[in-house]
Amino acid sequence: MSFEFKYDDFYKFLTSLGVGLIALAVLVPWLFLREPFDLLNKQEDINALTPLARSIVEHRQILVGRVISFIPWFSIASLLMGFAMLIGGSILWWTRNQRLLDRQQQANLQILLNQLETATEQQVESKFKEEAKAEQDAEKSQEVIDDFVPHAKRVEKIIVSKLQSCFSSNYEVVSNKLLGDVFVDVLLLAKDEFRKDCIVEIKYVRRKFAYQMIHDSFLKIAHIKNVYAEETNRSALGFLLIVMPEELMKGVEIENYQERIKREGSIFRKAKTYFATLSEEELKDLRCHRLNDIFRFKVF
Repeated sequence: MSFEFKYDDFYKFLTSLGVGLIALAVLVPWLFLREPFDLLNKQEDINALTPLARSIVEHRQILVGRVISFIPWFSIASLLMGFAMLIGGSILWWTRNQRLLDRQQQANLQILLNQLETATEQQVESKFKEEAKAEQDAEKSQEVIDDFVPHAKRVEKIIVSKLQSCFSSNYEVVSNKLLGDVFVDVLLLAKDEFRKDCIVEIKYVRRKFAYQMIHDSFLKIAHIKNVYAEETNRSALGFLLIVMPEELMKGVEIENYQERIKREGSIFRKAKTYFATLSEEELKDLRCHRLNDIFRFKVF
């Protein structure tokens, strides 16, 4: 296999030069040490030569001695410079490529943001009213629904604000978006290729917490993820965040629901969807480390 210097790119040339210097640091000592350079000639054989030949041999031996004493220093310098050029060229090449990838990722992200349509205020209002009706069942009085909607809006606004504050360095956080026929509460769009997007469904519960709500929400998220993958060619994780008053949370056996989810694992694991609960009172002092604990499934 032959070694070639790359001249078409400065960083490639620098890396190639580094590899060449490292090879030279090994090759030069080997070439000198494998040659006898008249050093094996006996003194009586040298004395038997003509004066001119003897003078040439002696000068060659002196020159070889000086060169050999210099070779270790040459090899060390060549080796250090070679590694420096190899590492420096590789880092510069990776940095340049990473900048190109970052620009491409940013462009893709902007294209995706353009695909997402922002829901109107009426559509957001309708979403919360439907959630209120689903929770209240038979008790669907307009007064109860009208009381539910502003609380649900406030909860979602606080959570979105916290997500933007805590994860904006790695994610573009958008809320109340329409993609095709689906309504997305919160969408975390990864800013690099090392992370996955995350679809967050926020459920605000005031009076009644039921397993069926978790089940239906997971199915909804699975549908959103399918549409999202088809429309954007990007995969996403799903997350269900349930917020309820602290008094209601005290009467909810979260562990029982988690165990049931494990028993029905085929529904949830295949969807790669997770869920967590949060008390409404906790929103006031919600910190980033708490959000990291909630989203502990290694999305971030």
